[in-house]
Amino acid sequence: MAKIKGTLKVLLWKHLIVRFRRFIHTPIEIISPAILFIILFSFKEYLLVPSSKYRDEFNIQQNEPVELNSVIGPHSIFYTPETHLTSLLMNRIENSLAYQDKYTNAIKKPKITPAINEEELQKFAKEIEDNVAFIIFQNISGTWPDKLTYTIRMKKHFKTYSFRSSSDQLGSHEHFGTIYEPFMKLQWAIDSNYLELLTGKIITQRVTLQEFPYVRTKEDQTAKQISGILKGLCFLSLMLVFVFLMARLLEERISGIQELIKMVGVSNNILGVSHVLNVVPAGLVYSVLTTILLTVSSQPVLPNANPLLIFIMLVLHYMTVIALAFCSSYIVNNTQYTETLAVLAYVLLYLPGHLVQSRELPRWTLPLTGLLPHLPMYWFWDEVAALQQYGVGLSFVYITSSHTSTGCSVLACYLCLILQACLFFGVAWYLAKVRPGPYGQALPWNFLFQKKYWSKKRVTPEDYEELEDLKNTTDDPQYFEAAPKDMEVGIKIVNVSKVFSNQRALSEVTLNVYKGEITVLLGHNGAGKTTLMSIITGMLKATEGNVYVEGLETVTQRDEMQKILGLCPQHNLFFPDLTVLEHVKFFTMLKGVSYTEATNSSRALVEQLGLADRSSYKSSQLSGGMKRRLQLACALAGDAKVLVLDEPTSGLDVETRRGLWDLLLSLRGSRTVLLSTHFMEEAEALGDRVAALHAGRLRCHATTMHLKRALGECHGDGTVRYGTVGARRPSALPRDHHAPQARAR
Repeated sequence: MAKIKGTLKVLLWKHLIVRFRRFIHTPIEIISPAILFIILFSFKEYLLVPSSKYRDEFNIQQNEPVELNSVIGPHSIFYTPETHLTSLLMNRIENSLAYQDKYTNAIKKPKITPAINEEELQKFAKEIEDNVAFIIFQNISGTWPDKLTYTIRMKKHFKTYSFRSSSDQLGSHEHFGTIYEPFMKLQWAIDSNYLELLTGKIITQRVTLQEFPYVRTKEDQTAKQISGILKGLCFLSLMLVFVFLMARLLEERISGIQELIKMVGVSNNILGVSHVLNVVPAGLVYSVLTTILLTVSSQPVLPNANPLLIFIMLVLHYMTVIALAFCSSYIVNNTQYTETLAVLAYVLLYLPGHLVQSRELPRWTLPLTGLLPHLPMYWFWDEVAALQQYGVGLSFVYITSSHTSTGCSVLACYLCLILQACLFFGVAWYLAKVRPGPYGQALPWNFLFQKKYWSKKRVTPEDYEELEDLKNTTDDPQYFEAAPKDMEVGIKIVNVSKVFSNQRALSEVTLNVYKGEITVLLGHNGAGKTTLMSIITGMLKATEGNVYVEGLETVTQRDEMQKILGLCPQHNLFFPDLTVLEHVKFFTMLKGVSYTEATNSSRALVEQLGLADRSSYKSSQLSGGMKRRLQLACALAGDAKVLVLDEPTSGLDVETRRGLWDLLLSLRGSRTVLLSTHFMEEAEALGDRVAALHAGRLRCHATTMHLKRALGECHGDGTVRYGTVGARRPSALPRDHHAPQARAR
């Protein structure tokens, strides 16, 4: 835990420096989310004009029951089938539904029309008016049945899609009579006349209707306007935060600096947490300022709402947007048009929730739809508007119940936002494993279900002996020298092959790099040196074979392996906002060194590499050779047990290169060093052992003395033949044309 805290402090120290260096970008990112709410507050008197009215729903406020006989039924009725009994019944129904016209006082009867069959009725179903009804009799044939079965179809909107009681909402509920009264009038006419025909007795049953009355209420007409405005502001205000964070994450991943940080033992989880903590202060400023503008000012936009509940929602929604930015940063693997892609992604992720927000869905779908981006925020503001509409205001009393037909309670909104953040961060963690970028090592999509991902097996000496049997037994002893049995292996490469598309970059490479020695890897461009080093450091995954660093497998135990590894990549990877000294201090402190000690050791290392007079320069201000020195300094920072240096002296002048040799030679005996180079002179000066690659195959691995005895003194350029006739390669160890004892095989 202490190491995690220390690592987070170092990462946040780096983020803080970047914040100060970007003195224009940082204020915009912090203040921009609240700017729209400041504008709303400034012009609220013009945008939100107070307006209210009393809501009346006809006879909902009446206590007296309504006689069903006084209700008017459908004006036109179609029925099927047409038989003697159905015609007799419909004639009686026609008389029962007669009504007096309120304008002419004339007695009117509904129009009764028989239909041939049900299919004929279906043709007119889409064209009928609201006051038309269809009756389909199911079981009337030659005699009256004991139980009459029939179907009534009307165009009235009976709200059968609604899964909730309308009485749960605040204010007056709707007057259902205008919808259900004609239907009930027709139903009672059919039932009563059928019973009279069946029994021969007159039905005198009195039927009345009575809806539950509701007190007359006053509605705030601006509440819904406020809700719509706040939804839009919450969406738009966080767009820049999303775009800036997504761009930073994408740039760090594509540039390779993220993988370089991982090489010094920082896990992807800790790196992600540092980015979250970097944007949390801006989120708190946005949430606090917005809450004050909406609830605590002299003339608040939401005068009756609890400020704490508003603040909680703003913070949770901010965190879901941050999590969404993490996910979206893995959409592409290049930095072209980053800002445009970020805006497009933000808008596209907004659309599903926007399309669903106004629809009334079954309750069982709420946990699923609640995971759509921004949708819980919409539901929250709908709840606020529903309460504000009747002067109640959002408070802890109402957070467990829903007052709208399309959303859920405030507490459910909070839970959905929390689940969203967890889900999006989880997806981002998964994508970081399967889409790490051009410099990372991608795991298979189903790695979570593979046993080897969860295993932490350490390779034992017995395993080494077993793996050694896999080594090609046909190695020529002239080019391959057996090591003493008591030597410990620092890096073990076992039958490693790597295929890119249809090109084989490495083919069955087996190599031991011993502790306390400097092993030099030789080979011309395209020989496979960088590919092999990328596999060793975990930046690439081997197509076949395994690599072990200090007994740790580089795929399944990558996080543990990277804590003991220092890497100087072939390409320079730097933070654009840090100076030379800050780069070295950063990587030194990641090794657990205190700030004071890191400052002193970094200055000494910078001076040793000839960078003292440029310690305050940014990496972009350095020449090519200076950048290689800085990259080497980052690899040497701290106390890595294993160093992998990919052409560390490339681009350096002779004097600086000689000084660097002395530095590397001082590491002999204390660290395991694997170094690649083009220079034979450098290999002879530094290497305890030399390994040569050509066309992806290991051609030799021995001490320099062994190779000298086998090939003679090597100072010029030439070629060496070996193996079968015609197998020719540029010699990594060229023979001296003046040495008569040098021979080619």
